Amino acid sequence: MKILHTSDWHFGHLLYGYDRLGEHRSFVEQLINLTASEQPDAILVSGDIFDTGMPSVPAQQLYTEALIGLHNASPHTMTVITAGNHDSPSRLEVYRRVWAAHNVNVIGTLGRTHNGEIDWQRHILPVADKGYVVALPHIYQQNYPVAESADRLSAFYRNLQAKVEILNVNNLPIILMAHTAVHGCNLAGHRRMQEDSIGSIEYIDLETFGTVYDYIALGHIHHPQTLQGETTARYSGSPVAVSFDENYEHSVTIATIERGKKPKITTHVIDTQHPLLTIPSSPQPFEQALEALSNIDNNCEAYIRLNVLSNNGLPADYNERITLSITGKKCRYCTTNITRLETEHNELKQSTLTPDEFKQLNVGDVAKQYLDSKGIDLELQQRFIKMIAETGKKLSNED
Repeated sequence: MKILHTSDWHFGHLLYGYDRLGEHRSFVEQLINLTASEQPDAILVSGDIFDTGMPSVPAQQLYTEALIGLHNASPHTMTVITAGNHDSPSRLEVYRRVWAAHNVNVIGTLGRTHNGEIDWQRHILPVADKGYVVALPHIYQQNYPVAESADRLSAFYRNLQAKVEILNVNNLPIILMAHTAVHGCNLAGHRRMQEDSIGSIEYIDLETFGTVYDYIALGHIHHPQTLQGETTARYSGSPVAVSFDENYEHSVTIATIERGKKPKITTHVIDTQHPLLTIPSSPQPFEQALEALSNIDNNCEAYIRLNVLSNNGLPADYNERITLSITGKKCRYCTTNITRLETEHNELKQSTLTPDEFKQLNVGDVAKQYLDSKGIDLELQQRFIKMIAETGKKLSNED
């Protein structure tokens, strides 16, 4: 079975106020062309289709155009869409039955029968006579079904594996889709998720999924990577960079899967005319950083983050001087990253945020910085921020 695996599209994303619609449209065109040439048996989109639970009309229109374009490029290909933590599960499923007519399966929520039991078959999708795709949306750990054992995650995946094995009488390849963070994954690019202590990320052990799967198609982490255990798991990564810290190639994955063998994995790099650049590459005093910015090629269409080394913040007229330095250029200035030199410890540390950077923070980020400034010990910080994160999840679940 051949699959095209992608995730974390984040349609509707705004980068410091800049609309990314053109870049996402370019990605969709490349994805459609790749589908036409590869003719995969299945296209798997493992969550975070949109950047917010209430995407803009243009973002929703692009989503529709993408699915129709993929279907036209390869009518026999089954597409499976699962909800990520950025998506609204209920909104994603509104037109679920309509999409089914175009060979598109949308899984926004954990399905249940009329008596409240898990509807396992809703998530186990046959791919013609090629194999099975087991499609799971993002599930917060407290939303897994209550089990007799204390470990409800392990109980859930054991039951799921048993159901899959019963259906797979012809010993065909089986793929699991999941939108989650796996222990040991590379979080490069996820500045907000680097420290487990902030309570903004939930991990799962790779072994918890079970060993019946020939490939696990993961979403949630933006850095493309393969995790190898008894089962091969892969993050396809985000096709379009979401932050300046995602300073690596962005791609989609093609995997050819045979039962009981390691998948053959290749990547297809997504081209972009608007890279995210940090200028200069290492922090420099403001005047030197500004000079580096003024020397950027006039036709470079990159988004720019200015990288400044300073113990005294920025000049009062920094914004005007930055604007003047890029007048007539095609680049797009976004923000300034300030690093201060700690003379006592002789090491570089992140300092005061600019207003633009502050706008990008979530509630947990703000709370952690405030608690740090007050000298609150780490254990109390973890408890407090975990409470904030759980409150946010409850509000998200209510949607």
